[in-house]
Amino acid sequence: MAAPHSGFHLPLRRSNSLSCREERELELDYPDVGLLGVCWGGRPPWEERLVGRIRAMLTMQQSMVLEAICHCLDEHDQAFVVPEAPGTLLEGARRCDGVRAYPAAAHKHRSRRKHRQPEAWVLAHLCAHSGWGGQGLEICALSIALCPQPTRREQELNIEDTNIQKILAFLNLDPQTTLDKTFLFHLYGLILRECTHKELVRRHLACLLELSHQTAGQRQGMALAVGVAATAHLEVVWTVLERLGHTRFLRLALPSPDNQLLEPNLHWKWVSSTCLLCYGQMALQARERILPWVDSIVARMVYYFSCSSQTPGRSSSPTTHGLATLAVGGGRTGLDQPRAVRPGKGGGCPPRTALGLRQQDLRERFADLAPAPTCARQDDILDTSFLSAAVMLTKALGREDGAQNYKFTQIPELIGCLLCLLQKEPNVLATLRRQKIILVIEGLSNLRPHFTPMVKSRILQTCLRSLYTLPPMETLKSSLPPVEPALDVMELYRKTAHALGLLLQSFVSENESLDEVCFLLQHTEHWLRSDKSHECQRAVQSISQLLQYVVDFLHITEEATPSMLGHQIGLLTLLWQDKDGVTRDLSRRCVFLLLQLLAQQKGELGTGEQGAEPGPGSSAPGSPASLLACELGQYCRRSVSPPQAKVAPPDREASARGGQGWRPGGRPAEPPAQRTAAEGGPGRLRREQLGSPQKPTAAASPSLPRTWARARSGPLAFDKNLTVAQQTQLVLTLQHSLCSHSQPRRDLASQLLLMIFEGPGLKTEQVAEVLHSLFRELPGITFSNMQAMMKAMTALGTQHTQETVEVVLSLCPPSERRILPLWKALASNNRLARKVITLLYMKLKLRPPGDLIRSMQHTQLTSLLALGTIYELLYTQECKPAVHWAFAGILLGLLTQLHYLFELGMVEGISDYQEDVLEMKPLSPFRTCLEALKGLFWTTNYWEVFAYLKLLQGWELFEHLETYTEGVTLLARAMAYYDCEVKAVLGQAVISMKSSEERDNVVAILVITEFLNSPVVSQHVSRRRMDKFLSLGLHNPNQLVRAMSLTGLSSALMHPEKGALLRDQLTGLLESFLKPEPKDPSGLMEILGDILHRLGVQRAGVISLKIAQHLPPLFEDEREEVRGGAIFLFGHVIHGGGKRFQQALKTIASQVLVPLLFHLVDPCPGVVKKTKFTFLRCAILLRWEFRKELFSKLAWGHGLGAENDVFVYMVESNFGSYHQFLMQALVYLQSPHQSLKLAAMKFIGEMLQDYFTDLCFYLKKGDVRILRKHFEILKQDQDRRCRRFYLSFSEDITELSHFVT
Repeated sequence: MAAPHSGFHLPLRRSNSLSCREERELELDYPDVGLLGVCWGGRPPWEERLVGRIRAMLTMQQSMVLEAICHCLDEHDQAFVVPEAPGTLLEGARRCDGVRAYPAAAHKHRSRRKHRQPEAWVLAHLCAHSGWGGQGLEICALSIALCPQPTRREQELNIEDTNIQKILAFLNLDPQTTLDKTFLFHLYGLILRECTHKELVRRHLACLLELSHQTAGQRQGMALAVGVAATAHLEVVWTVLERLGHTRFLRLALPSPDNQLLEPNLHWKWVSSTCLLCYGQMALQARERILPWVDSIVARMVYYFSCSSQTPGRSSSPTTHGLATLAVGGGRTGLDQPRAVRPGKGGGCPPRTALGLRQQDLRERFADLAPAPTCARQDDILDTSFLSAAVMLTKALGREDGAQNYKFTQIPELIGCLLCLLQKEPNVLATLRRQKIILVIEGLSNLRPHFTPMVKSRILQTCLRSLYTLPPMETLKSSLPPVEPALDVMELYRKTAHALGLLLQSFVSENESLDEVCFLLQHTEHWLRSDKSHECQRAVQSISQLLQYVVDFLHITEEATPSMLGHQIGLLTLLWQDKDGVTRDLSRRCVFLLLQLLAQQKGELGTGEQGAEPGPGSSAPGSPASLLACELGQYCRRSVSPPQAKVAPPDREASARGGQGWRPGGRPAEPPAQRTAAEGGPGRLRREQLGSPQKPTAAASPSLPRTWARARSGPLAFDKNLTVAQQTQLVLTLQHSLCSHSQPRRDLASQLLLMIFEGPGLKTEQVAEVLHSLFRELPGITFSNMQAMMKAMTALGTQHTQETVEVVLSLCPPSERRILPLWKALASNNRLARKVITLLYMKLKLRPPGDLIRSMQHTQLTSLLALGTIYELLYTQECKPAVHWAFAGILLGLLTQLHYLFELGMVEGISDYQEDVLEMKPLSPFRTCLEALKGLFWTTNYWEVFAYLKLLQGWELFEHLETYTEGVTLLARAMAYYDCEVKAVLGQAVISMKSSEERDNVVAILVITEFLNSPVVSQHVSRRRMDKFLSLGLHNPNQLVRAMSLTGLSSALMHPEKGALLRDQLTGLLESFLKPEPKDPSGLMEILGDILHRLGVQRAGVISLKIAQHLPPLFEDEREEVRGGAIFLFGHVIHGGGKRFQQALKTIASQVLVPLLFHLVDPCPGVVKKTKFTFLRCAILLRWEFRKELFSKLAWGHGLGAENDVFVYMVESNFGSYHQFLMQALVYLQSPHQSLKLAAMKFIGEMLQDYFTDLCFYLKKGDVRILRKHFEILKQDQDRRCRRFYLSFSEDITELSHFVT
């Protein structure tokens, strides 16, 4: 007969592990096929014969043998127990666990049993009551042989012990085999199982559990005995275990009066570990009878696991686990009757009280004492026992078909504890504990009710993190200490990854839908984004195996189209250029499989094509499986070893039980011969295929981007296979990856976005979400990828211009600088930029009435958004060509917008604005509009028009409704002077005259009327056409429009004969002006200016030249209004002589530069303002090089610096005229105006210092004598500033006289 341990004992082979003896408890029979592959053990071949002997014994005889065995085990265990040293409770327990101790240090514990009887009395008692004849004496001898014997340090139960030989002989077992005490525990359990006296069973179970719980062998043996006994006495066993927990475990968990936990001795320290193993053995041995008890068992397992974190020797943490709620503290405690669809076969139900307390009492007493499982415990003994119990429970449930008829409500709590164990696993791979935990969870996931999404999510997060965060394989190998034999880390990782794959397959088999696939893939997203190559590779490997399983064995036909699937396709697509070759190849394969799943769901792949990688001809003609699926299929066949032929997944227990196979969910499976891969049953991939995934070689990988560049089939594949929502998520993912830390991912995302936006696939309804996402990611996009992003934005704007402009307008206020890159992208293409500007102009004209606006509270007007955007784009370099192209429309739009804002009363804060102060606060709508109007001329290089109004303070006219029309008129006059887009603006104004809006008509007629005085207007519009438009204005309801139309009709352009009359009138006025003392010279000059303006079309000719010649003497008139009027009229006259007299006018202008320069400091502010205007007009006429800079100094310059700059601009722009400037300045040394006199001294001093050499060359002797004469006058001047000036430069005059010839 075979040896006992070959039938009932777990394998004694020690695993290649860093842990101690407890690792044996976790060993599985066939780890490669999971927990449910075969039954856990079986009845040993000697058990049946031994049971017959036991049944023949009397009850009293059974009792005496049990007592003798228990006493022997107690005495044997004491010889190998190390006492607890002070302060080293945990250390001593670990040292003694699994190793033999010295007898000298043995703990002198004695069991407190009721039946302690001498050996002779036992023998006599057995003989008197034996009905076996000679065999009765033999039994008595065996009982005496099991009594305590003197032991030595190395003494064990072996064949050299004569008492053991007698036992083996009596049981008819082979005496040549080594025997350990596990046999005695099994024998103990068999006797209890066959005993019919329940009270005797209860008493001897309690006696057994009084043994020491210190060593692992003792705990395992007691659990084995309890489990065997439970097959016949389930209720009794439950009662005994409850009593044990109440009297021994709770005593340690209950606090003392001072709220301190009691310190246990080593005898009872690990009683909770024994209880856990007992519950596991009960489930394993009782078979189908255990099903109604499962919730109660699980509740007790969770309770012991949770409460033990509070006992001495185990650290505790206040942190509570998200899933594992305490069994006695919440949810079903296991004390109630389990709910079942069908009652279990026998076994009864657990009692309604536990540990002598009611459920409510337990909740109240331990509400604060027993926290949820914590991941910080240091003691590994209870963890190992808990996992062993969970393994046994899972095996017991997996082999019972009736488990699917029950709903187990406590399984989530058990899962929480398992996840807690998984979280505390070290970041090394030395055992299969990770694999076993995951396999237990996978087995439990098939029970009813199925896990909620929250529980699944927690499971996936913990399992994926536990596996993926392991160091790279090279680091795992090097981090382990040297052991013999060496650990196979690759094999350990393969098995653990295989277990994770089974878990994912189990989840997707429960719910065969794309929603479930998408749910599982969502938990891998963190790892797909990981910057660590090995984490990303592991995640892609898991996804590839899961998708291959779904494609091969599941039929997904429901119409679920989760949008997040596009997000996951995007994440996988971004790995196509990963630096790791395996990751690149598997990511391409995953995208192919996902597209194939979508095609299968739509029924677009044939039955024979669903399990293979389609080539170019695999899809039906016109199938949306598209070019990319074919390209990827070819790629996968070239770069990845093709999967083995599909085989129906192996049944979990068909080979072990000879019955029908087990399928996920507990459903009876069809025989393997009747199930084919084409039927798509929810089976498993071949385990050798899943456990050892093929690793493609990066070197042999063809370049996929080259395929995309050739056919641009990628966007086509996505367009045809993905829904609108999925494609949107794909685009959002690519946009988010523009901020990735990985440069290859950023580059690939940019390329893909550009291809998608350039194609027709993006729908109108997607634009808003895409742009909002892009705007959120904008701050994180690096400079190197900004250009690619802008190209993609340009492509999107080209395809959906109107939608893009509307969305970008709504993203944020236009003044925020972060929105500017999007507008720049839209302006990078000239044609697109023109469309954008046109749309903005159209938005600017959306002006609802004031009454409607007042009812639209907190609503931003579209016209104001467009206004702010136009203002920002004016100063954007990329938009300048488009702004110049749309100049006329923008100008009329801004002018009418100003009038509209007056109508709405939105003019607050207009006077508080300071042009030369930089502030970060946003401008008001009215100020924004006015500044945009100014910027339109400044940024389009029509700065002369801007300067014209600036120097005449014309922009301030727009700030008030009363002077608004004057401002428009002055602006149109400046544009006519400088020929600023006259043709385009005139055409736009004519269109505005046809508008039904009064404000459009007012602005248009003011512009047209002024343009009629332009000398170039006749080139752009005929007199007849203009007469027609002006005649229409006479019927306009607005009085101003009618009046200005009449003025236009009476202009010189419309009546050429008026030109001669005006010139005759001008001649007569000029004669009056030339008299020695004309009456009202200021009024006369104003009339002359007005006539010159009206003669603009036909030019005044020689009359302008005569006026220009006679005006300079009036610059020095004592009357302010005369000086100012002469200077201002001179500025107009020099531009009215036409080409014929232009040179003569330039000569006159160059002669008055010095007087104009000095009058910039005239005591009268009005004269200064007009002098600046005329001085700049002279500079423009003379075409100075730094005209724009000169204007800046005249407009905003202050102090000596600005004065010096103006001096330099004038002198440097008139090379060779230095001596003339000097001689003209001498006259002002005798000026009655002190400011002019000081200005002349500064000017002369600068000339003598900076241009001394040039003066020596150009001056003559007579000029020097005049210079000396004027200087001598200063010597006698009463102003000490004049005398100081003389003393400072007299030597220069003397020296100058020596050099001048």
